[in-house]
Amino acid sequence: PRGGDNPHQKLKANKILRLLERTLLIGGSIDAEALCVKSGEWVWRLHVEVSLLDDGGNAVDACALAAVAALRHFRLPEVRIGGGDGDGNGNGNGDAPETTTIIHSDDREPSPLPLHHTPLTSTFALFSDESGESVAVSSLLDPSDREE
Repeated sequence: PRGGDNPHQKLKANKILRLLERTLLIGGSIDAEALCVKSGEWVWRLHVEVSLLDDGGNAVDACALAAVAALRHFRLPEVRIGGGDGDGNGNGNGDAPETTTIIHSDDREPSPLPLHHTPLTSTFALFSDESGESVAVSSLLDPSDREE
């Protein structure tokens, strides 16, 4: 998230970025081992970019939903590792180094990204009695930007 020049926008962009990191990476939604093509050498790197056009409230939840939808839609291409002498450096018996080939989706169907679970976020606004006469708190689901 870029956030533009406005400090409030930058703060909100960083808040959304941290929530996505906590939800998707730290929360264990993505199976990191499934992104490994060859241990210690080849790994898929995912980049999820979310563009927020307007914030009428609940932008965090909308961005999280968009990121999860993108990951659910994403397909990993098949990768073939072969050739060479098996040690990957090509200095064995005169064989060429191992070659890594990404199989085109026309030749073999890409596989869905394995996700352990589908996280969903919900924003609540809590309102207390401003007069102080009551300790009751009211909650509001999906608040607008003014209510947030």
